[in-house]
Amino acid sequence: MDALCDHALFNFSVQDADLMDYIEAVQGLLVASPDTDEEQALVLNAINVVEEYILATPHTKATYSYLLPSVSLLKQELSYYVSVPSTLDGPVITDDEQGSMSGALMPSHVPNTWVHMSCAIYLPELYFLHHNVVGLDALKPRRKLKCMFCKQPNKGACAQCAHPKCTASYHVQCALEHGVTFHDTSGTGTSYTSLCPTHHLRRPLPLDQVGLEPRNPETPTPGYSAAQRV
Repeated sequence: MDALCDHALFNFSVQDADLMDYIEAVQGLLVASPDTDEEQALVLNAINVVEEYILATPHTKATYSYLLPSVSLLKQELSYYVSVPSTLDGPVITDDEQGSMSGALMPSHVPNTWVHMSCAIYLPELYFLHHNVVGLDALKPRRKLKCMFCKQPNKGACAQCAHPKCTASYHVQCALEHGVTFHDTSGTGTSYTSLCPTHHLRRPLPLDQVGLEPRNPETPTPGYSAAQRV
């Protein structure tokens, strides 16, 4: 699980020594490349300890709540993680041309092409079908957007701020590293929107108020295959 060792959670500066120890414990377990179910359960338990520590008191929750989206994403990536060969035969399509290995990767329906798990979860065009990520062709407009954090155009597909008339865009991984929260607007973990730093203090808006049409119930949703919907 080397790809998870560079997760966004490990890039934050945390002043609380105990919390930092718990986060480093998670990273240490991932560095050890857990392979068995028991070892992966230890990693999940360590992640839960981080989450519980943050939520334990009003002070820690208020101070470190910005870490919770990354904690939640790491738990999802651990659950869906697919081992990736050390040398990729194809590109990572949602990141730079060199194919960044940062974060967990998922195979797409295009042979020898991989997608970042975080992008597969949070970009609305992507969804899982038979353990592969589908919807890559729809990302072309997003790949033309410029990330407000790394300032690199044409580096990868960008998410956009959901606030009306805001044009801010950002790579999912860059956004997570800068504390942007992706809000579950569906209540089921199947559709997410986000707000840029300028608008993040405002309450997340429903899809029909941010210029997005609600999904057709017959259309596969991000994070779920058609076979999983009943």
